[in-house]
Amino acid sequence: MVGVGFYEICLITLLVGLLWNKKDFAKILFNLGKWYSKFQKMWLSFKNELKNHLQQAEIDAYRTNAEKEAHTKQPLTSQTKNDQ
Repeated sequence: MVGVGFYEICLITLLVGLLWNKKDFAKILFNLGKWYSKFQKMWLSFKNELKNHLQQAEIDAYRTNAEKEAHTKQPLTSQTKNDQ
């Protein structure tokens, strides 16, 4: 069994031990599936929120850079009217 790690051996041992009592094994699998589903939904929600936050930060950075560039290249119209 080359390439089989400690965790895989422990998992197989645990599953074989649980298979002796099939009713408990079914309950454990059901609960694991339920918790995995909750974790997956939470993870997807977190990823979407993070993606939206990063997009908003990029938009804000682009907007502020564009405003700075616009002010340095061309002064505001109110300033030019006052200067004349």
